[in-house]
Amino acid sequence: ERVTNVSSHDSQPRYWQGSQWSSSQPLPESLQTPLGSLWKLFVYSYLTASQAQEPPLRCEGKDRVEEAYCCDPGESLDREQALIRSCGLYFAPARLGITQEAWQRYWQALRAPGWILPLAQLNEDHPVRVTDLLQALAVIPPHIRQIAGNTLSELLLQGRGKGGVGELGTLLHIKSFTMPLSTGTVGGGAGWSDNGTPLWFAG
Repeated sequence: ERVTNVSSHDSQPRYWQGSQWSSSQPLPESLQTPLGSLWKLFVYSYLTASQAQEPPLRCEGKDRVEEAYCCDPGESLDREQALIRSCGLYFAPARLGITQEAWQRYWQALRAPGWILPLAQLNEDHPVRVTDLLQALAVIPPHIRQIAGNTLSELLLQGRGKGGVGELGTLLHIKSFTMPLSTGTVGGGAGWSDNGTPLWFAG
């Protein structure tokens, strides 16, 4: 198993690989990761920052494959529950009425990296340089990170990461992802440590 861990502090990303946790190295600029379900974290942050009042998502049983990640037929869920359950249907920009102009204006004001600006690139297959992913996490305002972090903590308590507290503790506020690849499966997460340091890991 190959495990990679990256964190970014004081604009100097560091990189750990395998079991050599006592020794880090500069993060390779070429290191990429599939975006996976991490795109939902950025939509969540946008909605929270813009104080959106979006409608809840009601599962009607029309798309059983996608709705399986969200709720049972007849049930509804809100923004926090959708992030905890990694519900892609909830965060679909078209459902939320997010326009390209508003999305781009928000992230440009934060000086986010260019990869996040096109709404069309918010999909799980989109490859992102880890340095750019960390930069996008770093520009999210601290109070939005705190709100997102509180919700992400619930992933380890009641979401798909239930039972992970014993492995990760509660000091990491992460959104997990799993992606099938031609060579196998990659899984990991990204978010922030308890002091706001952006981080990413995969194996």
